[in-house]
Amino acid sequence: MQIIRKAKHDDINRIEQLVGQAGLQTHGIEQNVDNFLIMEKETNSLSTNGDDQSLVAVVGFEFQQQNGLLRSFVINEKSDQLSILEIMRAVIDYSKKNSLRKLFLCTRHQRSVKLFYMLGFQLADETPVEMLDFEHYQNINNEQPVIMYYTF
Repeated sequence: MQIIRKAKHDDINRIEQLVGQAGLQTHGIEQNVDNFLIMEKETNSLSTNGDDQSLVAVVGFEFQQQNGLLRSFVINEKSDQLSILEIMRAVIDYSKKNSLRKLFLCTRHQRSVKLFYMLGFQLADETPVEMLDFEHYQNINNEQPVIMYYTF
């Protein structure tokens, strides 16, 4: 069985490990850990190489007024389609709970564009002005990411 919960400071190392393994920036995770959701198996188990096998997915947010940015969306490579749908439902619920009007994301991966498009996100034709204030966007803007958004 898997649970989805808000991350705690005790989770920082686990989050940084999974995010780092996905090739994403870990800068800012410690300062924003209160805005992370994690999906984990109920039992904590380590693999033979010391990796935490209980962490299934990590989602990090930044908030600016009524807009949010998915700063991290990482799913363990062994996760199934149901896990993806469950964590995405939690993302939508958490966004609504925080009274968001739009949820943005930036990606460099075409597979991610296809996935998020199927989940209801739309491609932005140009950089929305709302994106400019997000610290994570400022850190990755030079990588020319694809920007997508979900409207509530």
